[in-house]
Amino acid sequence: LDRFEHVARWNTEHERIEMWLKSVVAQRIQIRELDLSVEFEAGEEMLTEVSCKFRPEGVAAELAAAGLRQTDWWTDPAGDFGLSLAVKPDQRT
Repeated sequence: LDRFEHVARWNTEHERIEMWLKSVVAQRIQIRELDLSVEFEAGEEMLTEVSCKFRPEGVAAELAAAGLRQTDWWTDPAGDFGLSLAVKPDQRT
């Protein structure tokens, strides 16, 4: 792993944090279990993780698109984390 650098960047368009591994040198990686060989150029990056930001209105819209209705939304005191309760439209809470 010393031939890779960790890169974290904010993707404004998608409102998410992305984690990348950047190859420090040109190299070939063998993954024996998959019988796979992957080549990286120096400076080439590979996306390894995505952490998304969800806003209450976006969550409600996604739930509605899935045929659900958001009935409650709770957050921590700072508003950094949220929990949504959704039901099928024909159900009550």
